[in-house]
Amino acid sequence: MGNFIIFSEDEFPRPYTDLKTMNAEEMPTREVSSLPILRKAFSVINSDEKSAENTLVELLTFYDVYASLVQLIDGSNRYYIGPRGGMTSSFDVYLQRENTSLEKFRYRGQVELDYTIWTENRAYIFEAKSSRRGGFDVGWHKLIYPAQRFSKLTEENGLKVSPVYFLRTRDGGTNVIYLFVFPPVKFMEGGVVLNEMEAMTPEKVLKVDLSELGI
Repeated sequence: MGNFIIFSEDEFPRPYTDLKTMNAEEMPTREVSSLPILRKAFSVINSDEKSAENTLVELLTFYDVYASLVQLIDGSNRYYIGPRGGMTSSFDVYLQRENTSLEKFRYRGQVELDYTIWTENRAYIFEAKSSRRGGFDVGWHKLIYPAQRFSKLTEENGLKVSPVYFLRTRDGGTNVIYLFVFPPVKFMEGGVVLNEMEAMTPEKVLKVDLSELGI
């Protein structure tokens, strides 16, 4: 049977994002496949369903959005799709108090990783969500816990691990995807800090207008 811990918000900053989109950058799209039937297959997505998340992350591969993302962030001209899926993990988690001291506990449990793309020096770790509206207050553990599985690569190889929140939602009635790209994770002795406010502030906010793609 699992354990749980309750932390007072009077002592610990809340580990949830408060994301804004007013400065979002529009991302270009172009088809990377000459198969018109594949474009039609993507166009029948019911993006309001939670099950659409897996297809939507692949949609941006088809329209070459991730190539633009890594070029913008890293200056890279190539990326690779990497490991994803769930695994059972155990690692230290730190909570920062209002007075900046840290409280440590051990997390043991299942961690889901929705998608990853890789360049030579960076891994982008995706948490994907499809929501009919809103979705901007995601729990930070959804991004920081999956990032932890690559902490040894940071320590041993200097890999940067950047969380990305992939949000399909509606903006003024228009179907859009936002990509919130966060700074590389600063691991603490192989563990993670759950409520560091600076870490939860994205470096870039990118936007894809799905209506232009017929979705």
